[in-house]
Amino acid sequence: MEIIFIVIIVFWIIGRFADSSESNNSYNNSSTSYPSNPTLTIRKSQDERDGRWYVVKLRGFFPFKVDGSYSFVYSLLDTTDGDDNAHPVFTFVPQLQEDNNMAFQFVNEGVYIPAYGGWEDYTQAFQIPVDLLSLAKKGKRRLTLVLRIYPQYVNTFDINFGFGGESAIFHLTKDFMFDYQNPGYEEISENKENIVKYSIELAISMANIDGNYDNQEKQIIKEWITQNSKTFNEDLKEWQHDSELIKIFEEAYENALQEIVNHNLPISEILNNLKQIADTKSKHDAIDLCYKVLAADGNMDREESNLIKFIADELEIQQEELLAMQDQYIISMSISEKSHTEEDINSILGINNEMSRGEKIHKLKEDFSKWNSRLNVVSSQEEKDNAQAMIDLISKELTKLR
Repeated sequence: MEIIFIVIIVFWIIGRFADSSESNNSYNNSSTSYPSNPTLTIRKSQDERDGRWYVVKLRGFFPFKVDGSYSFVYSLLDTTDGDDNAHPVFTFVPQLQEDNNMAFQFVNEGVYIPAYGGWEDYTQAFQIPVDLLSLAKKGKRRLTLVLRIYPQYVNTFDINFGFGGESAIFHLTKDFMFDYQNPGYEEISENKENIVKYSIELAISMANIDGNYDNQEKQIIKEWITQNSKTFNEDLKEWQHDSELIKIFEEAYENALQEIVNHNLPISEILNNLKQIADTKSKHDAIDLCYKVLAADGNMDREESNLIKFIADELEIQQEELLAMQDQYIISMSISEKSHTEEDINSILGINNEMSRGEKIHKLKEDFSKWNSRLNVVSSQEEKDNAQAMIDLISKELTKLR
């Protein structure tokens, strides 16, 4: 499932990275003038149609005595409180994380640099999706981009939560300012009890939408509680389970169940409370939990689809991100084994009566290519069957529209 999610997210952001990496056409300095040292620039992108991005560019020549291929590894640290009190920067996008934690890391492998070569002019390295970051605190923050370069044959980087990197053969840093508009994860820790409480209430509302809150849905929510009962230890630079948090969250779970029984769990009020204290990651976590609960019965009808879209709209989740999460869980649903109304099929395919015939055909053609490509990467026969079921649904709908 994780592999599928990574592939899905890549479809959304790959366009922003496709032309962003260092060109393999490195410049080999042969002039008599003294070559410039490597430098970085970071500028805010003017194109904000799909969120805010900061463009990173690199120029200069490297002191490497032989030709070779290298891995350029970029990390981010929040250094607002000083370099000695730096904080990790996290992201909820899997392919932008370190191997064993959620700290931001972008790796560009196979960058060829000839001896003493580099770039004479500023060349775009990559783009930082700042809306997908989680910082220590809200407000104007000083961030430090750290570039570490390793020989291509190094498979494991000695970087943990953005720190370390002593074995890298070259280091380069660049500071930039960023106005972070969400509550930071240190501030969230103060509000975490309420954030998890509201997320649990949303999930139970989702589970109960059909009037049947079954054991599988209960198990999913309880597992989520355990996974989220962790706090970040700044000294050890790791997440640790907190037994007190587990007790608090389990109590919130029982209270939410009672509110459901009493018909006193207004979703609009829950969402309004959550918006006031949650950062982007916490909002995504809440939506992700709702999708897990929705997928538990292997079906997604129109009412469930409308509810989760309403939740996403209220939490200001971008449509591309919502569709990526939806696709992640559609792959686990037994679509072919269920009977579907026309409204259910439209919800699954993401089309509606407000779309023109041409818009529907365009979307369905894109989705057909997307699901067809996933047949080659899914990890189980069940997921292959579900991907094929999606292709069959799309094909039938395209036939009706033609």
